[in-house]
Amino acid sequence: MAYDVNFVGMAIPGDDLTIKLRHIGMCDGNIVVGIETTNSRGENVLTGSAVAPQPTTVYVFTGQGSQEPGMGMYLYNCSPAARAVWEGADAHLLAVYGFPIVEVVKDSPKEKTIHFGGIKGQAIRQRYMDIITYGTVDKASHVKTLPSSPSEDMRMKGFVQKDCGFAGHSLGEYSALASIADVLHISALVDVVFYRGITMQRAVERDSENRYSYAMCAVNPSRISPTFSDAALREVVDSALRPSLDLCSRSLPTVSRANNMFAQESS
Repeated sequence: MAYDVNFVGMAIPGDDLTIKLRHIGMCDGNIVVGIETTNSRGENVLTGSAVAPQPTTVYVFTGQGSQEPGMGMYLYNCSPAARAVWEGADAHLLAVYGFPIVEVVKDSPKEKTIHFGGIKGQAIRQRYMDIITYGTVDKASHVKTLPSSPSEDMRMKGFVQKDCGFAGHSLGEYSALASIADVLHISALVDVVFYRGITMQRAVERDSENRYSYAMCAVNPSRISPTFSDAALREVVDSALRPSLDLCSRSLPTVSRANNMFAQESS
């Protein structure tokens, strides 16, 4: 803990002193407290500040599926540090792949054709076409190996502690890595995430309309109803996995009861 104190007035014996503490700023994730002491006549006798250590913070980044159109644009518009990160990613993606990420975030297009442009883009494309492969299983259960196509604002404001931790789930792992002492530069980060997306896109066989037979859903039971427990969710999932349509149909009352409870509590 660090502090700074200045005596600016006189306190005499018998004075009633009033001390006021205010949160005036942040320094490396610690609270900066302003101190002001006045005597019974309303005169300042002491001013100062102190840096109060806080419990260690861990920043956790969520995985894919938590994003939404316009995500991050508030800081893009009001924070020079955040805008610099976005513009750095934009410049790299536009130069190498021919599209700006900010446009995607703002407009949320349903599809986007990527043309690897320029000498650098062609070199990256060729490198991944030559080296990166992935395994897939066809309808006959044959395994085939195929070529694969291809938090600065908070730091600036003093919110991030020097000894804080970073963690990420799935896609969020890359954001966590980029936050640890600049392990990944923004250009490298968007490259890795871009190719990760392509790899996931090609991981399962698709039909002529780009459809496939698999899906994933992340479920938070409390978002359905406070009374919809983990056990109820497991019952629904187990019922859906059973091959018998009769057994699956028995799970419907469970879902219906949950929806009714949700409707009653919402009203």
